[in-house]
Amino acid sequence: MAKDKGESMTDALDDVREQTVRLVRKELAVVQQEMVDSAARAKSGMMLLGGGGALMAYGTGAVVAGTVAALHRRLPPWASAIVVGGGLISAGGALAVAGRRELRQAFPVVSKESTTRIKEDALDIMDRALP
Repeated sequence: MAKDKGESMTDALDDVREQTVRLVRKELAVVQQEMVDSAARAKSGMMLLGGGGALMAYGTGAVVAGTVAALHRRLPPWASAIVVGGGLISAGGALAVAGRRELRQAFPVVSKESTTRIKEDALDIMDRALP
């Protein structure tokens, strides 16, 4: 085997090992940051879904109260309760849709760019290591 600038095979393998370890650590740091970002988005989505659910629950209560009032009396109290209940349900639905959108953006946890980059780095390391 020919030596490249006086390096022995052991030195070359040590260099490959060190580069691999360094590369894996860097990629893991990137993946970790992506996971933290995804978790933050998921938290935001869950909060929006919770808020939407709470508003829909209050809206349903208002509609029920309006229906009871409608049966008890024949006009104004129930009409206003149904209008308020409908508004709350609409607002809750809008929050739920926004929360669902946030949750969809949070997944997959690891981006396709990171996966592609890791694969490319692994192929590059293999190309350098093999004669």
